[in-house]
Amino acid sequence: MKRRSFLKKSAVAAGAATFAIPALGNEIAGIKDKSLFELRHYHMAFGGNKSLLEDYYRKALIPLLNRHGVKVGAFEEFSLEEPAALYTLFAYPTPSVYFTVQESLTSDAGFLEASKSYREIPAASPVFSRYETFLLDAFDGMPSLSVPSEKRGLFELRIY
Repeated sequence: MKRRSFLKKSAVAAGAATFAIPALGNEIAGIKDKSLFELRHYHMAFGGNKSLLEDYYRKALIPLLNRHGVKVGAFEEFSLEEPAALYTLFAYPTPSVYFTVQESLTSDAGFLEASKSYREIPAASPVFSRYETFLLDAFDGMPSLSVPSEKRGLFELRIY
């Protein structure tokens, strides 16, 4: 008896959720003016070459991102632990700019020419051992990047 009651209530709840999803979609669509952040953590183990990665960023990737209005920050760890690590933060003005940039990575002629030497590095001598990417949505109370003053001497990244 209780099982039948549970099944009926479950079916009603599933139907209600089906009708609620479009309403949530409209609510989510209203946040398109918020920034999207991409945090990358490069692991430089196995003899990785940080100067090649920095050169790729300076000559190819940062100019492409600047053309799309993306702000870039690069950070190193303050500790002397090995292996070395490099963090980059890309602040995309909107999520649609993120997808436009991803498409440009394979189609933009200027970027492909500038990154040719980086893309031709043989797999036997990798620039880094791996990298992790985290896509982060801006807070409602702070919808875009706020750059700290130049007087700040240390940037602390906290991940909870």
